[in-house]
Amino acid sequence: MGRDAAAAEKFLEHGHEVYPVGEYLNPSLVEAAERSGGKFYQIEDACDGQAVADCVKDAGVDMFYTNSDSALAAGVVDVVTTQNPEVLMPSPDKEASRIEWDKVYARELIDAVGEKYNPLYIPANNKDALDEAIEIFQETETEVVVKPIGLTGGKGVKVMGPHLRDYIEAKNYALEVINDPNQEGVVIEEKMQGQEFTVQAYTDGRSLIVPPLTYDYPYREDGDKGPGTGGMGCFTMGPQGNLPFLGDKDLKEAEKLMNKVLERLEDDWRDFKGTLYGSFFKTDKGLKVVEFNSRIGDPEGISIVELLEDDVDLAHVLEKIATGDLDERHLRFKNMASTVIYLVSPQYAYKEGGPYKFQVDVDAIEDNDCRAYHVASEQVEKGMFKTVGTSRTLAISALGFSPWEAREKVLDAIDEGVSGPLQFRNDIGDRHYIKNLKK
Repeated sequence: MGRDAAAAEKFLEHGHEVYPVGEYLNPSLVEAAERSGGKFYQIEDACDGQAVADCVKDAGVDMFYTNSDSALAAGVVDVVTTQNPEVLMPSPDKEASRIEWDKVYARELIDAVGEKYNPLYIPANNKDALDEAIEIFQETETEVVVKPIGLTGGKGVKVMGPHLRDYIEAKNYALEVINDPNQEGVVIEEKMQGQEFTVQAYTDGRSLIVPPLTYDYPYREDGDKGPGTGGMGCFTMGPQGNLPFLGDKDLKEAEKLMNKVLERLEDDWRDFKGTLYGSFFKTDKGLKVVEFNSRIGDPEGISIVELLEDDVDLAHVLEKIATGDLDERHLRFKNMASTVIYLVSPQYAYKEGGPYKFQVDVDAIEDNDCRAYHVASEQVEKGMFKTVGTSRTLAISALGFSPWEAREKVLDAIDEGVSGPLQFRNDIGDRHYIKNLKK
């Protein structure tokens, strides 16, 4: 993912060797390994704990770090830790990461530490329970969100309005999920109205350090239309201050709740180390939790890494997380804004297709003060690449005095440095879009 490529680049800047593990030859990670003196390990399944543990042992690394939600849910961290106990681990194990891969558990945890931050929600794992849940919301004419209980790569949540026309469509989609052998049911939730923001806090299990807030674009098309995605881009405000709809009180409240969540995880004997990602809605009824993730987001993680001060060694930060010694001295951020835009295949989030070939001129991108990170792509020949699978393809990022200044750099970099059929949202970091976010 782009966040991993950005982290690898930061490791290189401070002289560390990197040994990525992946299912395909991601060009950014392959290059990072070669430049650092490390090695790229290609395996069939990145969720195969034994295969990953074997790579870790062969590489003889000091630290193992993953941001893969599916790998965390599969218990890869647990296997690596058991078989390589001397390796530092700044990522949560399977039980600690449950807050992401089990949405019912997450809602129940929030009930325990701050019930008011939950919307009305009803789990269902069979047709009768689903019929009852939908009826409860329909009686009060409350629109709903349908969420699979397990992981879906950011593409499984559907909302009445943009995705589901009525309660019948909501019920039909929920039944599809219930009948999916890879899922354990659904959660039917009250549709929240407001503005969404994310807090991606680094933590060693006790200290919680909050970087600049990010605003994500989870929908495929301009104007927040189309299907939900893993994120088409994001921005941070930098010197421009808080997001237009947030005050200092809101941020303190979100941070306080996240500390309570962390304390509850510790009380439940879940040793959470890494990044606790809180997604919130600012509504007329106050803050509400959308979800918690157990790793840094993508594209948000790209912005966070790039905003680190140049002398901040990310590997050192992760070491402090793993050893339980993290404090605010270790994380400092530039007073700059950022914008990240993802380029994707024409059929991304709609249906499978491709592969599609595209060209990338790295020099042209860097000449526009931007960086490019490959995600789901492989190199065909020098400067030529092809899409892989159904995920996002290429991230372009920039820093600036404002997100709209950074956006202009990214758009110029795309225009001059990328050719082919890839598509992107044009309104990411747009000044008019940001200024119209409601308070």
